[in-house]
Amino acid sequence: METFNSVISAPKQADRFYELDSFRGIATLLVVCTHIDQRPLFWAWSLMDMFFVLSSFLLTRIVFKKCTDFRGVMAFYGRRIERIWPLYFLTVSVLFAISIVINNFKDFQVFDLNVFVRYYTFSQYTEMMFYPVASYDYIYYARHLWSLAIEEQFYVLLPLAILFFRRIPPAVGVAALLAVVGLSINQRVANPNMYVLTSHIDAFALGSLMAVAFDRIRANIIWATRMLSALAFISFLFFMPYMLDGYITVMNSGPLPEYEAGPATASTMFWTATIGLLALHHGARQLWLMRLPALVHTGRLSYALYLVHFPILRLLAKPLAAKIPGLTVLMAELLCLPLIWLAAELLYRKIDRPLQEARSSHLNGQVAKN
Repeated sequence: METFNSVISAPKQADRFYELDSFRGIATLLVVCTHIDQRPLFWAWSLMDMFFVLSSFLLTRIVFKKCTDFRGVMAFYGRRIERIWPLYFLTVSVLFAISIVINNFKDFQVFDLNVFVRYYTFSQYTEMMFYPVASYDYIYYARHLWSLAIEEQFYVLLPLAILFFRRIPPAVGVAALLAVVGLSINQRVANPNMYVLTSHIDAFALGSLMAVAFDRIRANIIWATRMLSALAFISFLFFMPYMLDGYITVMNSGPLPEYEAGPATASTMFWTATIGLLALHHGARQLWLMRLPALVHTGRLSYALYLVHFPILRLLAKPLAAKIPGLTVLMAELLCLPLIWLAAELLYRKIDRPLQEARSSHLNGQVAKN
């Protein structure tokens, strides 16, 4: 009997998707710009689902062949810890120390430091799945870490799900993933909250679905290109009213549009189709711009860039603007950009890249032994 395990092949070296690295880098730069001035890019929350689809697609292809038993599951968790935790916990610890210093310089406690337990356990905002909680209950210069918490929550489940999917018929697996997408959309309608896993599980499910079906759709690349292009076009049309209404509101100095279930579903479908098209046609001459070394490097730098940009903007820009006459907060934030890039480069070169290279050397050594 054909199973999921028989329809997905192990990723090859040629399957290094440099275009997706660049795409991740461009999206991260847009997120940074959004946190400088949200009004022109009020829709940029949709980029988080792009990250979730992309991450799920790439990781599912890797772990499907690795997580064959409990030992493989533990190996996956070990690689995930090695990849994410050092920079994440370093960032959280630095922000914790800064919060202690801020509290000690005030006559009253500004922050509830107990909230850092949530950051250290990737559990921030999870209570929003059950009842509303104001986001400002959390440390304001660490709010961007919600997306990393959601990723880690999902990747606790991923290898266990893969163990289940390995032995079932592909049709059953596809139906199960589509059912997850439907349940997620239904949950998002019932509780349209951007900060919880239930509002994004369809992005992870679609990324996994594309991963397990990738070799088959690549074998029918013309048909797949047409279908994904149609999906991208239709989903963009459904997202357009939200954007148009939002820009009209913004231009009239109205409140920023909020996260909504319908546009979130449309954007998730759009990003899924876009990532699928980029992956299908990686290496194509038309995508040469997406293989520029500067863009690829930005993609590899994106994790560190995402971690450091928000605290630097929130902690430095306003004090800087307050101390320098004539300097606006926006100008101060722009002045912070070189520091953000420098900090990200430092973290990438000193911590992130050495860990990745060590992991690659270890894996290559295991392959050579086998």
